[in-house]
Amino acid sequence: MRTPPNSSGLNPIKNFGAILKARVTAREPRDVETAKEYHFKEWYKIDYDVSVISLIHCMPDRIKAVIQSKGYPIKY
Repeated sequence: MRTPPNSSGLNPIKNFGAILKARVTAREPRDVETAKEYHFKEWYKIDYDVSVISLIHCMPDRIKAVIQSKGYPIKY
C-alpha cells in the first residue's frame, strides 16, 4: 500500500500543467523557442476562476478516490 499523501492524484498542479501542455501542443510549435513563447501566451490565457478554482473544488473527490485506491494512481 502506498501512502495516500504521496499520491500524485493529490497534486492539482500536475493537472494544471497537463492543461497547459495540451494547449501548447495543439499550437504545434516548430522549435523550443516557439514552444516557450506559446507556453507563456497560453499560461496568461487560462482563466483563473475556471482553472485554479475548479482544481481546488475537485479536491474532496480526489481525496476520496485516493483513499479508495489505497494511494495508487487515480483518473485525475
